[in-house]
Amino acid sequence: MGIKSPLPSVGRAGSSSMVINNVAYIIGGKTTVNSSINEVWAYTMANDTWIQKNNLPFGSLWRASATVHNGKGYLIFGKDQNESLRKELYEYDPATDTWNQISTFPGIARVNASLKSMDGSLVLVAGIDSLEDANGIYILNFLLKGKMVNMKFIKGNL
Repeated sequence: MGIKSPLPSVGRAGSSSMVINNVAYIIGGKTTVNSSINEVWAYTMANDTWIQKNNLPFGSLWRASATVHNGKGYLIFGKDQNESLRKELYEYDPATDTWNQISTFPGIARVNASLKSMDGSLVLVAGIDSLEDANGIYILNFLLKGKMVNMKFIKGNL
């Protein structure tokens, strides 16, 4: 089984992606004419269909980092439509198709970081900041209702 239907929108690079409950999401990106976009698309593998979801409410974003944690999507970092590096952490609820900012990263904003869910926390690894280097591993801990309670820097100079 594979994707048979192409994305019914413009081509893009630098999109983020995540899979929640067998639905693949493509978030933001940059088009071939170098215009960043705020589109969110969901691909349902079982019936080979694309559905455009609500656009990112905070503007366009590309080269962001995304993952899934406890049935919700998380998005951090990236560049906006003005090429500015961002460091807000957003939570996506697929049941309501809504994005909410839940925190701001206290360190340097970056792109191309790795974001993963592990042992009840989100783990951020490295990336590229305005100085072309962003080392470190960060652990983001959550309360039961999804609110971030702390962020811990655990290793630098990768």
